[in-house]
Amino acid sequence: QLHVEVLSGIQAFLHWEVPKFKRSINVHFCRSAYYLCVSHTNASNFILRRLLVSGLTAKRDEAYVALSLCPANHTDVRETLSNMKGNQSKYKLLDADGVLRARDINRLRARLAYHRKCGSGDAGQLEVELADLKARHAVGNAAAHVAALRSDIRSLLAQGAG
Repeated sequence: QLHVEVLSGIQAFLHWEVPKFKRSINVHFCRSAYYLCVSHTNASNFILRRLLVSGLTAKRDEAYVALSLCPANHTDVRETLSNMKGNQSKYKLLDADGVLRARDINRLRARLAYHRKCGSGDAGQLEVELADLKARHAVGNAAAHVAALRSDIRSLLAQGAG
């Protein structure tokens, strides 16, 4: 969203409607756009259920798919939602390997923060590992992006484009 006021209004509404999740609902700015983040699964599920009960029509099917999310079907739910949204941000979505790499990076960040807080000498080594993981993640994402582009180009050529 380009206008923070829209998301701030939604955030205020959600804070009023579900005050117990107030700390989980925040507006952030990233790469020249604003987005609303609901940071806890319980808060997301509660809000989605309230929207469905209140008569949500747009993205209703997507909401049901999101509510079915559990650790065992994470990859399938991501794939299903990706297919339901069309081509919007198609090449930005992480593939399954990218999700695993991102989890590893987040775990290592948490370990690094702990070691920095404790003043451990391991922090320097963890910083090197983190930089390596980030670099491998960037390469993996680029490779997945190129593979997706090639696949789309082949598909278009097979349909007669060109």
